[in-house]
Amino acid sequence: MVFCLLKLAWEPLWNPKLEKNIRQFDSEVTEHPDTVGACTFVTCLDSEPVGMGSYDPRQEPERGIIGWNCVVPEHQGKGLGKAQIQELLRIFRNRGIRKACVTTTDEEFFVPAQRTCEACGFDRVRKTKDNNIEYELELK
Repeated sequence: MVFCLLKLAWEPLWNPKLEKNIRQFDSEVTEHPDTVGACTFVTCLDSEPVGMGSYDPRQEPERGIIGWNCVVPEHQGKGLGKAQIQELLRIFRNRGIRKACVTTTDEEFFVPAQRTCEACGFDRVRKTKDNNIEYELELK
């Protein structure tokens, strides 16, 4: 399920390295339902899977890291990505995590993700040498 959702959403960027990374993540979600799987959710509309979100709490309570996230193309632009990020922030707050972190890439494809992060209150903290943009949000 996770693999299919990510493949649909990230189709314009599809390449062998991305496929390998997504297959690895999908395997981890499936093989470890009490850890990685418990930190991953699927978003549905009328029982149809339309997106997914994930997080890594291993640095809690200092930091929670937002991981793989997507919304399939036919449901993008409807606020679902923002709702997924807000759900992750709710989870972080419930776990007592003090800072949320997320990384995206400085490419045209990721401009909606950048806007979503900023709309959810994240501050852009740095751009890395490998063209990633790192965001942080202090949680109260």
